[in-house]
Amino acid sequence: MSTNNQTSLAGSNSFGMLTFTVNNRPFGINVFKLREIVNIGKVTDIPGKHPHISGLIVVRNESMPLIDLGKALRQPAQSGRMALITECNGTVQALQVDSVEQIHYVDWADVKKPNTGTNLLTAAVTIENRIIGILDIENILSSIYGDSDIESEAVKSEAGIGHRVMIVDDSGVARNQVVRCTAPLGFEIDQFKNGQEALMHLESLVEQGVSPNEQYALIISDIEMPAMDGYTLTSKIKQNPQMQETKVLLHSSLSGAFNQSMVSNVGADAFISKFDTKTIQKQILMLTGQSEKQAA
Repeated sequence: MSTNNQTSLAGSNSFGMLTFTVNNRPFGINVFKLREIVNIGKVTDIPGKHPHISGLIVVRNESMPLIDLGKALRQPAQSGRMALITECNGTVQALQVDSVEQIHYVDWADVKKPNTGTNLLTAAVTIENRIIGILDIENILSSIYGDSDIESEAVKSEAGIGHRVMIVDDSGVARNQVVRCTAPLGFEIDQFKNGQEALMHLESLVEQGVSPNEQYALIISDIEMPAMDGYTLTSKIKQNPQMQETKVLLHSSLSGAFNQSMVSNVGADAFISKFDTKTIQKQILMLTGQSEKQAA
């Protein structure tokens, strides 16, 4: 998928999804996280490796772990010889799959939370009478590598006391991580599970005569969410004269130069990677005008 095509999706509340199979079951992944698809060559064993990692492979002179998606999804081990090369939160890994199908363009309004009770799928969508589970790559990687110690990395401050921040993310795990970065700075926090819920709340404030810009020093929003994504939420905020002064910080595991173009297209004030504690805190203080207070 070209950079121009990716950028054109910003604010359209839709995304490109590649479908593939694991043990003959269909799954999907956002194409923004996909670098390329390769045939698996030589796999080098790693002593003491995690049970979900088959070993290391080399793609274009870059070494990366090969993750057995069957095991990661608590299914039988994979025998497929194809791999999806993905980039997520600044890391590159290969996902071993049975087969690759095609790219579908999906409206986030059609995407629902899965009813599986697992946090390894972030959402589900019905395409051609099949239910496609959309992988939660962040949680799959977290189950293998564990969480960073946010509490020990986070700066503690009273700079945000008296100010409120909105956090929008459909993933409870990811939302909690952003909260754990924001709360130590002294901010009060309101949480919402998708862009639609957040926008409805902002619209209700306007109806009550309350300025969202005065209510919230900053809105921190994920990009990939069911019902309404972060790009569309940002676009609607910035196009509304009664909301447009509200600062919006988009955060995501998505990476690449195209993100900066998309952030600019929808009018977001900044974009950062999802789980970079120090960068998130620095941006929060800067965008809320509290950097000088922190320095003091």
